[in-house]
Amino acid sequence: MQRIVTPSMNTAMNQIQIATATFEDVEEILTIQNTSPESAQWSRSTYTDMLSACGGKENSISRTVLCARLHERIIGFAVVSSLRVSDGTKCELENLAVAADHRRSGVGTVLLKAVIELCKQSGEACINTEVRASNAAALYLYKKNKFVPLAMRKAYYKHPEEDAIVLQWTSD
Repeated sequence: MQRIVTPSMNTAMNQIQIATATFEDVEEILTIQNTSPESAQWSRSTYTDMLSACGGKENSISRTVLCARLHERIIGFAVVSSLRVSDGTKCELENLAVAADHRRSGVGTVLLKAVIELCKQSGEACINTEVRASNAAALYLYKKNKFVPLAMRKAYYKHPEEDAIVLQWTSD
């Protein structure tokens, strides 16, 4: 497992290692996802396809799956995509989830800071994401990390139907 980013934290959470996911990580990622109804619910094949693509690239999209590990156990993950467009690159945080027994302990912040660092290292100046309007914990996490609301997408989510709030982080 390649360690790519570990944001500095002055707490016990500094033991968390952030690394790119491997095929061996997919089962743990699915376990976390399946206990996180607010996160995007993707299939095993979606993750393996992302990891199979050369460098996570398919067409003009490059995807990176990051895992947060504590004592060799995956306790959270994030999926970030970079889309090459005519005027540059657009970065989107597509999925982020934390294991139930580690929520509200700083893991989401560590993952989000790693996503921001990854995008900054790639020369990207902004990150977009969507979140369910009722997901107060996620909205707090994003606000705390300087994401600002841009728009609302009516009835964007299904099962149950719900609006999405589009958020954006921009570099200082």
